[in-house]
Amino acid sequence: MVLTERFDDEADVQRVSLTLTAPLVGTIYRYEGSFTHAILPDDDEGTP
Repeated sequence: MVLTERFDDEADVQRVSLTLTAPLVGTIYRYEGSFTHAILPDDDEGTP
């Protein structure tokens, strides 16, 4: 398994890439994508 995660300053997103491989089979799963996130303060009920 190879997992790479990095922040892309130009696009202002988090980028992730994952590759799963198995002996004799090769690549069995591959994913690449990006996402954004934010840290928000809790409201009075403890839910962001």
